[in-house]
Amino acid sequence: MSKHVKVKPLEWLQLSDTRWCASTVFEPYFVRRLGEEWVWNLYGYPLSESTTKTLKEAQDAVQSDYESRILSALEPSPNFEEMEGLVKCCEEHDTAIASVMGKPPGWKEKWHDDI
Repeated sequence: MSKHVKVKPLEWLQLSDTRWCASTVFEPYFVRRLGEEWVWNLYGYPLSESTTKTLKEAQDAVQSDYESRILSALEPSPNFEEMEGLVKCCEEHDTAIASVMGKPPGWKEKWHDDI
């Protein structure tokens, strides 16, 4: 299902030279420099603390953790699974018609643009 939904990227606020924060729908994430490493954690969960070598690695790790938490709460609806099969069927149908008509891929979109 994750190919059909996307989690918005976190927006980072620089609190100081060594501290960054990203607000979320639950608790904020914090990234801070500690010696030569960057440490990140979800506020209120000190046991979730992890270290990286760079600020970007820490922010990427936070984004990954955030996306995992959000996506783990979602499941596809039965209607979505039915629609996915219908979309595949329509795509196969369009490809077959284009082949019979001798049309190149994407011909229908071009045709709609010309109308």
